[in-house]
Amino acid sequence: LVDLAAYPEIDAAYALWDIQSGNPLAANHVAGHIKSLLYRLAPAYPNLKYLVLVGGDPLIPHRRIRDEALVANERTYTDVAYTPILAGSLGLRYFLSDDYYAGLLPLPFKGREVYLPQVAIGRLVEEPEEMVAVINTFLAQPTVRPSNAFVTGYDFLKDQARAISATLAAQELITQTRLIDDSWTARDFRLSFFITPTAHSLNSLNSHFQHHRFFPNDANDVYATEVDTVGASTTFSGTLIFTVGCHSALNVPDGQSPTDADWAQAFTRRGATFIGNTGYGYGDSDLVAYSERLMVNFVKQLGYWPDGQAPTVGQALLRAKQHYYNTAAAAAFSNYDEKVLEEMILYGLPMLRVSMPVTTTTPPDGPSLAEGVQAVGAPSQGARLAEPVSAQAVTTSSLSLSFDYTSNEVRMKDGSVLGNYYLITGEDDAQVAGGRPIQPRTSLDIHRADTIAHGVLLLGGTFSDTPDFDPVISRVITDELYVETEPLYLALPWYPVVPGTLNRFLGIDGQSRERLVVTPGQFRATPGVSPTVGTQRLYSSLHYEIYHAPFTDTDFVAPSLWQVQAVVTGTTVTFDVRVTDDSGNVARVVVLYRETTDNAWQPVELKPDAATQTWRESESGLRGEIEFFAQAVDASGNVALALDHGNPFSQVLKTETRLYLPLVRK
Repeated sequence: LVDLAAYPEIDAAYALWDIQSGNPLAANHVAGHIKSLLYRLAPAYPNLKYLVLVGGDPLIPHRRIRDEALVANERTYTDVAYTPILAGSLGLRYFLSDDYYAGLLPLPFKGREVYLPQVAIGRLVEEPEEMVAVINTFLAQPTVRPSNAFVTGYDFLKDQARAISATLAAQELITQTRLIDDSWTARDFRLSFFITPTAHSLNSLNSHFQHHRFFPNDANDVYATEVDTVGASTTFSGTLIFTVGCHSALNVPDGQSPTDADWAQAFTRRGATFIGNTGYGYGDSDLVAYSERLMVNFVKQLGYWPDGQAPTVGQALLRAKQHYYNTAAAAAFSNYDEKVLEEMILYGLPMLRVSMPVTTTTPPDGPSLAEGVQAVGAPSQGARLAEPVSAQAVTTSSLSLSFDYTSNEVRMKDGSVLGNYYLITGEDDAQVAGGRPIQPRTSLDIHRADTIAHGVLLLGGTFSDTPDFDPVISRVITDELYVETEPLYLALPWYPVVPGTLNRFLGIDGQSRERLVVTPGQFRATPGVSPTVGTQRLYSSLHYEIYHAPFTDTDFVAPSLWQVQAVVTGTTVTFDVRVTDDSGNVARVVVLYRETTDNAWQPVELKPDAATQTWRESESGLRGEIEFFAQAVDASGNVALALDHGNPFSQVLKTETRLYLPLVRK
């Protein structure tokens, strides 16, 4: 137990905040001092797993994080939740997060940090007797064994509600009450939620919220005060309630607003554990994405026993956030993803265990393939054990992937076709980024114990192209905004630029969490066409080599590719690549090429010329036009890629023309 009043420098920070309570920077000044204290205390607790903040925002401030969202910025909620302490932060475009305190290892993002939790965190609010009620409930029942569930959903949240319901059913939580359509009313909700004697064990409320009320399909709102009135006879102790609703977890201090009876206080003082958003939640109009995807991840984690015992609610949320962060495709993690992760917080004790009826010791995202284990439920793939490639004990593991796809058509409310997208058969994951074409996505654990994956090298792949394809362009939406029209996508490079990327972050246990994120679909728009159409590329196979280095290898700088060219001599092409590395040791240069009439990338290993710092090799028998790109690997396994402004380089082979004249004898 840490008493912040015992630290004079923190006291001084509070005094500064007291005289300018609406200043978000003053609140962050206090948060910064508390984080500094955590850094000093954490080394004394090598097995630290949980962190509990005792008090609402006026006592231990949420971190104010700059809200860069153009869709549903927090400034638009200032008048709804007006209090002296909140209005300044929301009005100046900040959202609120507790992950700042749990993100003990910094991760770079847009020239600053993104706060990915390394320990499970929860918060107790508001009055002392309400906090004691939460603690007493936990002491009486430290493990929840769900026997039933309540799931709601409407509008664009129906797909998320169905996904959560299906996940719970797969965990053998069969007894479910469902309100998943666009017609259920406030009366339907009250009859299903405020039941006696005990509320449902798990409650997934996928609806539009404000901090003090939520909106059914009809005009009769349900208010947080009803937890103590309509629900007076309902026992909520030991139940888990979670939602992606906008501002559902914004705790407004008592006595500062006419709408200060918020959901966080109402549920936790009745003994429930509550998870929601302090700001606007986000989704996609057509798929489970953003806040929806994070919550589905959380429910999946409830059924995973990582260490031979039931997961805690805090660990499940932590792992769901880490998985969300680590499965973003190349250059796809945006300010919306940052907000989705950091605004979702837990009220209650994060060490509360949840024991589902059916559990598994296999991670929801599969075991590591780099350890030579076949992934469960992943696309057809093969992995071989790592082999040494240098004296520095850098090793490689090979991965061959094959894919089948399911086509999906999206229609507008009037029945007209909006577009199409593909998913990998048997998977529900997709690469969804606002204003970009939806693409299939999967991710694979490639971690090897006591190593760090430094790079991923593409060694080949086969694909098919569909011309004049009408893609579904993702639309970021909230309960405040629904975009009826599909935006144009006019970018000329392939999207995503590469079909595979390496994601990693370091945990406080000293191990690196690494995933190969594969988007085996790419789209290239046809210039000057509206609405958007173009070429959809789908890979049927991809072949990778993953480089693992020991923790003692601290070189993470990839080589520099200065020049890439193809010199044509008849039907022979000489690939010439100039490459350097700060270590002075380039280990490998590979060019992938294809004739434009061939739908398979072929690798060619280049040989070094130390005198000119170039690598070259020739391929003969080529005709017509070729496309190619280059990759380089250094001695630490870092991999660099060279493209032509996001597209492969191209080269036309000149066709030799011969004129045959008749031989005339006189």
